[in-house]
Amino acid sequence: MLMRIRAAALGAVLVFGAAATTAAQVGHPPEQSPYRDLPYGRTMEFQFGYFGGAGGNFGLGPHDGTTYGVRADFRISNPLQLGFSVTYDDLNRQVVIPYDSIDKRFKGSYPTNVVMIEGVLQWNLTGRKTWKNLAPYITGSFGIAFGGDVGIDSSAYNFGTKVALAPGMGVRWFLTRKLFLRLETKWNFWKLSYPAGFAFDPPGSPGVPPGRNALITDGHFTDWTGSFRGIVGLGYPLPF
Repeated sequence: MLMRIRAAALGAVLVFGAAATTAAQVGHPPEQSPYRDLPYGRTMEFQFGYFGGAGGNFGLGPHDGTTYGVRADFRISNPLQLGFSVTYDDLNRQVVIPYDSIDKRFKGSYPTNVVMIEGVLQWNLTGRKTWKNLAPYITGSFGIAFGGDVGIDSSAYNFGTKVALAPGMGVRWFLTRKLFLRLETKWNFWKLSYPAGFAFDPPGSPGVPPGRNALITDGHFTDWTGSFRGIVGLGYPLPF
């Protein structure tokens, strides 16, 4: 599913680029034109997707799971539209207890959840038209992510609340004049912060220089991580 979403979005953007060049050279009678106007500029959408990534240096960041959400879009000019989305991410993350013995401090992957609220800016490459029912675009979002706790984690690590940035691209495929399918790929970035205990040696390290067996040995307690997000959405016009 992940590869199909990526290939579909990238392919649509490349196909449009070649077609737009040809169309610029020769006009079409209105009834034969591959371009169609979009008469509405406000849409509602239900989304489903996959959230990838590895969770940073120690796998503590939420990653690897499914996402569900709703999105509303408002066209503010021919090529530009503004969107707002709320998603619930059913993800996983590693639990690491830094003061446990070396062979036991990685406890495995546990479920966690993230709620994301995002503002989205979308640049429609075909403006307020479709090309052969396709409307490719590039996009970027800025939002806030609220992470849940994992009860078994006693390391003092907490995902907490994070700023999330996500550039991307995609295509809307209009099944009818009003109903469309969205295929989108984004790369999600946020910064993780680790507790001071990650710089301490676990027990059972006699004769080893202090800090040599710690999880963090370079004094860097933050980690910017990037995770792939693949999104499929089904949208329709708002009635106002």
